[in-house]
Amino acid sequence: MTGNPIPSLARYEVVVEPHRRALKRLVLEWDFFVRDVSNLNVFSVSDRVKRYERAVAKSALLDIPIDMLDDLAGLRVVVGTLAEVPIVMRFLTRQEVSKDLKIIKSVKIEHETGYRATHVVVEKRSDYQASAYPGRVEVQIHTIFQQAFNFLSRNWSYKQPWQVSPDWSDEFVELSRLLTAIDHKAHALHLRQADFQVATDESALTPYSYQAIVKSEFGEDIAVDDAVDACRMYVDLGYPTNAHLRRHFRDPRIADLYTLVECRAAVSETSAILAKMGRSGFWSSFGIKIGSPDLKKFFQLC
Repeated sequence: MTGNPIPSLARYEVVVEPHRRALKRLVLEWDFFVRDVSNLNVFSVSDRVKRYERAVAKSALLDIPIDMLDDLAGLRVVVGTLAEVPIVMRFLTRQEVSKDLKIIKSVKIEHETGYRATHVVVEKRSDYQASAYPGRVEVQIHTIFQQAFNFLSRNWSYKQPWQVSPDWSDEFVELSRLLTAIDHKAHALHLRQADFQVATDESALTPYSYQAIVKSEFGEDIAVDDAVDACRMYVDLGYPTNAHLRRHFRDPRIADLYTLVECRAAVSETSAILAKMGRSGFWSSFGIKIGSPDLKKFFQLC
């Protein structure tokens, strides 16, 4: 029996409101993210605020106050394959870098029951635009194969009033293992498909095509997180396809400017720092401003 007091429904609405507002903001920011990260295979996105009765039951089960629950507000994102999970994760970690939110918990779950997912609890800080109190949201990231198992589990066994036999449970867990094997196969096929997409100039710029184009043009290896950030920036600035990025990387004006920086690196501390950015970093930071008079003045002082 829990020793925590059960709040009234009216009080619960007050408790949950900051989390509801944090969720609404996260959903809006997710919409912007998807617009900029082209060709992200999103199967479904759903959000919910935990119902009063469920919150009371979970509070009693865990023996913690309701306002300490991490999942009063929840966002579930289902993507095509495992290759897209780190892209969704970057949606959250990039916001932590810019201090728009704080990641409270991040865990990859592989439960003995067969449940598999990535769970991340984030906290949106308080501010005058949303709420005087911080709000938490549990973000669940699933592939379509993980979601297929979870969907069947909810209908067949999870939180159902009936009991299943041990042998049925073992076979059901085996189904999860089979789906996991398919998940990894789909992941490998996805990455191979990305190679075909990179070869097509008219294809939408994606984090994976950005990585491949940087490698082919500059010989540089780019981490997925950095590729996601760069892709979002370029798409937002009007470079929506692989062809746009290739033309940008081959702009002789930017190449001449980078050559100048390399030549000055031995005698100028500022130029040495800029040269260490690498070509992709330089093109992203300064190449997009190549026609600006202020940029010319800056490099005259370097």
